[in-house]
Amino acid sequence: FKHWEKFECCWKAGHFHINRIWEVRVDPVRFAPLELDSSEQYDLLPLFEGNRLLDSWPNLSGQPQSGLPVGDFMYLSPGAIVGNQRGVNCFRQSVSSKIEILEVSVRGSQWFLINCLEIYDCLDQKKSSITRFRNSSRVMKFENLHLLGSHIGPGAIFKIPELARTNIFCKSQV
Repeated sequence: FKHWEKFECCWKAGHFHINRIWEVRVDPVRFAPLELDSSEQYDLLPLFEGNRLLDSWPNLSGQPQSGLPVGDFMYLSPGAIVGNQRGVNCFRQSVSSKIEILEVSVRGSQWFLINCLEIYDCLDQKKSSITRFRNSSRVMKFENLHLLGSHIGPGAIFKIPELARTNIFCKSQV
């Protein structure tokens, strides 16, 4: 997990609390990313916007990019993380109702894609610095990203609507 650089501070019952939010992502420079066997399989990646996919999930297959070590997780695309049994068990124990575990075949062994289902509309528009695509409301990038803790529900792993295809966040209890 890479620590999200911004965090929210709030007062509760007279005590100071820091709610840490982490961005869940895999480093494709240090660890082997997953390369799918056919280019058509990449057409599925835009579907990862909080949609349930289990009932229509096809057989995905691929292999780790050569030359890099294989970790417990492999990068596939922004917002799509593939993990082995050990890696995915971490998510199953803490957030099982907020994710789907979708099977992926990697060199004939069983791996799993983590599909985050929870989306919270918690972006603080006033404090965040946002660059949008020209003639669109879609977000290109954030210089500063601030989330409103009061708008984040009980789910420990979540996405925000503005980055539903690309970023997964989690609270510190995961």
